[in-house]
Amino acid sequence: MRKFCARKIRAYYPDSCCAYASRDDVRALEWLQLKASPQARVVIAGLQTGTHLVETDAGAWVYAMTRLDTAKRSDNSTLYDPGFIQGVCQGGREAYLYAGGGAMSFEVPPLPAIVADYGVAYSSGATSILFVRACAQR
Repeated sequence: MRKFCARKIRAYYPDSCCAYASRDDVRALEWLQLKASPQARVVIAGLQTGTHLVETDAGAWVYAMTRLDTAKRSDNSTLYDPGFIQGVCQGGREAYLYAGGGAMSFEVPPLPAIVADYGVAYSSGATSILFVRACAQR
C-alpha cells in the first residue's frame, strides 16, 4: 500500500489570494463559540448578486464553525437604518454583527458613533463583533 504524501502535492495548498479568514477571524469565531448563547443570531456581510447575497468575508464561516444562526445583509447596509436594526432583531433574541475588516465587510464606524445601537463584544486586529443593543432591549 502506498502512502499519500501531501508535501509532494502543492496543488492542494490554498493560494494566498484566497485567504478568507485571518488569525483574527479564527479567534473571533472561537469567541462566538464560547461566549454567544446557542440561540444567538450573527449577521454577516454579503454581496448582492442577482437574487442572492453571497458571503464576502470570514463571516461565511460562522455557521460552519459555531452552528449559530446567521443572517446575511448587504455589505453596504447602513447600520443605523431602523429597518436594518429591526430586521436583525426579528425574533427578539441576542444578535451580533460580524465585521471581518475586509473591503466587502460591514464598515464599523468609530466607537462613539456606535454606542447607542451597538457595543463592541470582541475586537482583534481588523475583525470586530458588535453586540446589537436594540435586540437586547426588546
